[in-house]
Amino acid sequence: MTIHPSRSVRVLFGIIGPALLAFGCAQTSGTGAGPAVTVAGSQPPTQAVLDRKVLSDFRRDVDRYMTLHNKLLRQGTAPKQRADIDDIGENLVSQNALATRIRVARRNLFPST
Repeated sequence: MTIHPSRSVRVLFGIIGPALLAFGCAQTSGTGAGPAVTVAGSQPPTQAVLDRKVLSDFRRDVDRYMTLHNKLLRQGTAPKQRADIDDIGENLVSQNALATRIRVARRNLFPST
């Protein structure tokens, strides 16, 4: 099953991904406590490897969240596309109900996951 992320998710990746990379690079450019100590015969992972792992973990978490979001969205009332004044109230109720279902489904997770 292939999940096609919505435009907002792609925009989120477009903003968050480079920000994470820039933040990681900024962390390595400061003065540290000195040279890193390595065990004989082993090399510490490069920043590119670490960034790739962080980005991979982030994408995995977003994919899990979007899978849950889409599953819970199908359980509730679909938002209406028209802009009637009555539909705005219904859409607000629908959004709040979806947010509550997501909070209940993720109640045992830490805020950072």
